[in-house]
Amino acid sequence: TNNSLITYVDINDPAGDIVVRATAAAPGQMADRFKMDAWNGVLRVVTNTGWPERNTYITTFDLTDPDTMAQLGQTTLQSASGESVFATRFDGPKAYIVTYLTKDPLFIVDLSDPANPQVLGELEIPGWSTHIEPRGDRLIALGVDDQGGQRVMVSLFDVSNAAAPLRLDFESFGEGWSWSSAYNDVKAFSVFDDIILVPFSGWNTGSGGYDRLQFISYTHDTLEPGGYADLQGSALRSFAYSDLYYSVTQEQLAVIEAADLAAPTVINTISLAENVADIAPLANGWAVEVISRYNSGDTLLRATNPAGETGGSLALPVQSVTAT
Repeated sequence: TNNSLITYVDINDPAGDIVVRATAAAPGQMADRFKMDAWNGVLRVVTNTGWPERNTYITTFDLTDPDTMAQLGQTTLQSASGESVFATRFDGPKAYIVTYLTKDPLFIVDLSDPANPQVLGELEIPGWSTHIEPRGDRLIALGVDDQGGQRVMVSLFDVSNAAAPLRLDFESFGEGWSWSSAYNDVKAFSVFDDIILVPFSGWNTGSGGYDRLQFISYTHDTLEPGGYADLQGSALRSFAYSDLYYSVTQEQLAVIEAADLAAPTVINTISLAENVADIAPLANGWAVEVISRYNSGDTLLRATNPAGETGGSLALPVQSVTAT
C-alpha cells in the first residue's frame, strides 16, 4: 500500500503483560527513528512517498486513547514535492525537516496545534543535512556539501525567527570526496557544550585512504574548525573524559590530547581488530601475520607463535602482498 503502519504496543503492566492496542497508517515510508515523536499525548510522524510524486507528509495522531489512535491532522511540504526527506528533528512544538533533490530546503513546522500543522518558514541552501541537533534557537547539522564533489559538512542555523531561518556558518572537510560514519549512525557525531567531534573518511590520490576525527569549536553564532586526528578505522563513538578525548573505531581505541584544538594528537592506542589478510607458517613453529592497513596504505608483517607471543615486525610500503 506504500503506507507506514504504526502499532501502539502497551508495556505498562509491571507483571510484563504486553498488549497490542490500536494501529494507524501514514502515507509513505519512515526512514529512521527521528521521523517519529510522541509529545503531550500526540504522536507526530514524518513520511515520504515514492515516485512519481515523492511528497513529504507530517501527520499527527491522538495517543490519549490507545485503542483508537485517531488521526488529528496532516499537511504536506508543498514546495518539497519531488524531493526525498533527510534530516528530521522534533523539538517541543516544532519540527525541523530537511528535504533534498538538487538543493536543501530546511523547513520549520509548527505542531502546537496538532490538528493544524503549519509550515512557518524554510531556507534553501546547497547540499543537504543528514542529522540535526537542536540547541535552543540554534541548530547544529551534519550533512553533505555537494559543491565541487561531496564533502562532509557541519552547519550552524539560526532558528530564532521561525519565519526566516538563517545559516550562520558552515565548514566542510575532505579533499573533493569524503564521507562520514555518522551518516548511518548518528551516535558517531558528538556535540558537546562548545566542541563538536566529526568523523570523516576519504581517499587521496597517491597516499590512499584515511579516517579522521575533526575537532570544531563553536559559539552561539560561529563555527571554528580546529585540527584533526588520524585514526585506524572509521570512528564509531567519540567522547571526552577528564582532559582527554577518546575515539572507538572499527579497529582501535585511540586516546587523543587536544589542549591545542588546532593540533589534536593521538597519544596512545589499543588495537581492537586487525585485517589479517594471510598467515605464512615458518619452519620453527612461528608464523608471519600479513596485516593489511587501509589508512596508512601499507602492509605490516608480524611474527607470532601459538603461545600468543609476538616477535619482530616490518611495515612494507605497499597496499597488499599477493604471495608470502
